Amino acid sequence: RTGGVGKDGTVWQWGGGFPPRQVPGSVSIVAAAQGGSHLLMLTAQGQVLSVGANDWGQLGLGDFSSRSSATEVPGMSDVVAIAVGGSHSLALKRDGSVWVWGMNVHGQLGIGDVGTFVTAPTQLELSGVTRIGAGERHSQAVVSGTAYVWGSNDNGQSGSCTLNQPTWKPTSVALDVRDVGGGEFSSLFVFRDGRVSFLGNIPGLGADCRLTS
Repeated sequence: RTGGVGKDGTVWQWGGGFPPRQVPGSVSIVAAAQGGSHLLMLTAQGQVLSVGANDWGQLGLGDFSSRSSATEVPGMSDVVAIAVGGSHSLALKRDGSVWVWGMNVHGQLGIGDVGTFVTAPTQLELSGVTRIGAGERHSQAVVSGTAYVWGSNDNGQSGSCTLNQPTWKPTSVALDVRDVGGGEFSSLFVFRDGRVSFLGNIPGLGADCRLTS
């Protein structure tokens, strides 16, 4: 499914054979991020709301119960950016701290181990973060122009040429980076000079564990 934020601050979803519908409880929303089966929303007041499936704790509500209407994620205030993977979530606060929750089978939460799940927001050991991103089973962040990646590496998307060995903690992979993002099997980087590069596998461009333009 996919969706978008309306001019009135409401969020709408559609696809998968379903007609467009407003997400119940979505008000004053300025950004939304769709995962495999859950949705995160950022309010104008800096709060985070979540809705959808919750089998891996990806809603950040401390349990595994799915939600059909937008529910506030506890402790997530003063947030400036959100990102989601297939079944994991990230939030960036104004103070530069990053908070993660959800599936961690592939180390995509970056908390130093490969557990199964985390059901409530947990602070990542990174500070001064300015950008965050997420792929299907991996994540990214930028600190003072340095890009970090962690999680699944089956296609080299976490920057190691030892494939199928996940990266459990944030690992620096590029300098002079302005922004980051993730695809299903790739990590994307926008450099300060405007160049764009990637790690991993992008259809039509192939796979590489080294930065490729």
